[in-house]
Amino acid sequence: MQGLRKNHIKKPGELTFKITAVLLVLSGIFEMMSLTTRVPLFGHIVTMPAILWYHYFYIILFVAVGVGTWLARTWSYYLLQFTCVVYTLDRLQASMYSQAIREYLMAELASVKIRLAGLPVDVSILDQPDFIKQIIWLLQLASFLIAACWAGFAVWTYWRRAYFGIEVRDSK
Repeated sequence: MQGLRKNHIKKPGELTFKITAVLLVLSGIFEMMSLTTRVPLFGHIVTMPAILWYHYFYIILFVAVGVGTWLARTWSYYLLQFTCVVYTLDRLQASMYSQAIREYLMAELASVKIRLAGLPVDVSILDQPDFIKQIIWLLQLASFLIAACWAGFAVWTYWRRAYFGIEVRDSK
């Protein structure tokens, strides 16, 4: 067993891609646990049955790219780039529609108020317009930052495409 590790040639970025693969599969699993969670899509809160298609799409995408990335398959490089583009655009579109975010947030806050009813907790802050605006702004900022991270990862993956067996030519 020790001899096998000595012969193993590490590719640049291998550890990062292995960790990414695990996190992508976990993302697919978490997506399975949120099949009925409503999502903001193009300014509207999407409900059944469209949310099932949305979540199934991401489940299949995350698990497939996770497995392919773990195995360092060439096709998974292209699928990973596709995933980065799709998820970046999805996060950007989600951050653009503040009214949809408000609608989604208000529904979630109503649920929180119901769960906190009867407990010695002051929930009046949840109804204050300034608080709501701040939360919406933070959600938009988070979506934008997530999109930026995915875009940056796509660029980094391009630089490390040799991991997937894609030939990298010198420009010299």
